[in-house]
Amino acid sequence: MSRFFLLTICYLVVTSTSLELAVNGQNTASRNTGVRELATDECTSPGRPQPATEKSISKKWSLCGKAISLPKPTYPAEAKAKGISGIVDVEVVIDDKGRVIWAKAVEGPELLQSASVKAACQARYSPIEVSGRAVKAKTVITYNFVK
Repeated sequence: MSRFFLLTICYLVVTSTSLELAVNGQNTASRNTGVRELATDECTSPGRPQPATEKSISKKWSLCGKAISLPKPTYPAEAKAKGISGIVDVEVVIDDKGRVIWAKAVEGPELLQSASVKAACQARYSPIEVSGRAVKAKTVITYNFVK
């Protein structure tokens, strides 16, 4: 039986034999690829201070309905070879346009954290609004790596 990637209530499961998914045209060529790569590089830069936010979403599932794209992380070959699996929580800051501008793994196996942060930086949300005005917000994305 083939295992597959499962997305339910913003809880991502990544298996060692995941299906390739196209989420919102992700697998299509785009002239914005270079811009996205630069944004991802900046988002994943270690040691960057967390940007100030106007809203903190305390419940992990609160932004589920706002998610436009939640790319799955690549299961790292070294972690797969060592039989490492588990849950990784990534704290993220979302800008007023719905882009993840900062991400940091806060819990989970170390070999799975880098892939999780990279995937989190590629996530997109509908803008979060407070009193009719788009604001920066922070929340947590949870990835579950299953052997």
